[in-house]
Amino acid sequence: MRRRMTDAEIDRALDMLFGRRREKRVLPAAPVDKSVARLVRRIIGKHRKTDAGCWEWTGYVNKEGYAEYNCQRVHRLVCADANGLESIPPGMVVMHTCDNRRCVNPEHLRIATQRDNLLDMVRKGRHRGGRRRKR
Repeated sequence: MRRRMTDAEIDRALDMLFGRRREKRVLPAAPVDKSVARLVRRIIGKHRKTDAGCWEWTGYVNKEGYAEYNCQRVHRLVCADANGLESIPPGMVVMHTCDNRRCVNPEHLRIATQRDNLLDMVRKGRHRGGRRRKR
């Protein structure tokens, strides 16, 4: 059985993966329609429920595997609406707690920092691991 990594071990693993000199980039929030609630009501019917409780998007999926509607990522719209926001704050991401990129269930989405998202990835063992490649 695999033991859980401590935060210090996770930080060391992230340093090994991405190097100590990684820069924090704050990306601007994606433009969101001013009537997010109305848009979410229109799109929320385009899903099917799975046994895991995910609401998998049945509409268009981009090449990264994320659900999109009118060039906007659906999980960001749904999460903003569920939290009473017009858009996701700058520098924040929407994290899928179920690790299903097509999921649009508001209970499986939460607003977090990119660091939180990376720590979640490492804790769940979804990172590549190993040594960095020489360039």
